[in-house]
This record gives sequence, C-alpha cells and structure tokens, in this order.
Amino acid sequence: MNAGLGNLDTMRRHLLAGTIRSERRFDDALLEVGRVVAATFERHCNRAFAWTDGDTVVASAAREHVILPRYPVATVSKVEVRADAGSEWEELSGEPVEVLEEAGLVRFAGAPGDATGLVRVTYSGGYWWDSLEPEDEGYPGSAPAGATELPDALRTAWLMQSRAVWASYDKTGVDVLRTGSSSQFVTGSLTQMELAPMVRELLNGYVRYALS
Repeated sequence: MNAGLGNLDTMRRHLLAGTIRSERRFDDALLEVGRVVAATFERHCNRAFAWTDGDTVVASAAREHVILPRYPVATVSKVEVRADAGSEWEELSGEPVEVLEEAGLVRFAGAPGDATGLVRVTYSGGYWWDSLEPEDEGYPGSAPAGATELPDALRTAWLMQSRAVWASYDKTGVDVLRTGSSSQFVTGSLTQMELAPMVRELLNGYVRYALS
C-alpha cells in the first residue's frame, strides 16, 4: 500500500518499537504520517514525485515549452493541440523538439498555437517505489521499464521526517490507541509540521525553482 514515498511495511519497521512492530492497529495513523509528509515534500520541492504512466498536462499553446510536474521523464508519448475550448484535440507530428528528462521540460520549435489554444502533453515520469506489502502477490515489485527508482536521499528524508513527527506525538502508539482514531494526531502534529534541518538539507537537491 502506498504510504507516501514507500509502503506500509517500511513505515512499521522504521517507526514502531520492536515489541509492537507486527501490530496492525497503528496502520491508519502510520499512513496519515507517511502521506502527509510526502505531500509536504511535494509542496516544498514544487513538484510531484510518484511515477505515473500516461500522465497528462494541459497548458496554453501560446508558449514554446511545457513544464511537467513529475520527472525524471521516461517518455513523451503524445502532444496534442486544440484551437479553443470547443475544438477537438489534434495530435502533432514531429513534436516535441526537445525533452529535458531530468528537468521535466518539453520544448517546441515555436509556440504550437495562440493565446486561445491549448496544448496537451501525455508522458510517463516520476520516481518509482515498491508499494506492495510482503503479503501481496508479486512482492517485491519491480520498476516499470524506463522508470527511475526513488533516490536513497529522498527516501531517507521521508523516513526521518516521518519518524520525527511520530516520535513528537507518540513514540509507541499508545495514545493513538487510547483515542481510538488518528484524528487528534492529524490535527495536531501533522498540520503544524516543520521540516527538520537535516531533512531540508536532503531535499535541497530535489527542489524545482520557479520556471516561467
């Protein structure tokens, strides 16, 4: 199960004390931690991380490039344009001119349309990680062809931040069990979360700065 930038088994092994590591009563709270930390990373880095096959981006056609939210880019399978909101999409041949895979940037020879038009790019990209659990059929999973596996530094930052949030609220999970839900946990530690200094340092290499 996707728990943010890893699976739930990884969360149990790194966040729970050894005596309760096999417990499943903490799963909902662990998922909240992992997913909110991952979402915070994406906002901080101004990009999406998860590998997606066949993602689409729609942008104004009156520009010579399109910025893709998730990268590295494995493939750009289709580029389409339409003159206005009432027109049909038409696939462009010979486009794009250049794909900067590591930057998530698609460049054209010139603007494929005017200010009333739209361009749609279909692509596959982002980082892949194994979301299967040990009890799932096919575990461990393998990366799709062309996908880039989640870098160790990014995974480490996610685990560090998740561990810090969990420990700041409840090191053993006792309080989560006592409340009967993770609602207090979510509205407390997670919504006021600040990135740890080491985590910020690890994320520096993954920040996408504003592109015009």
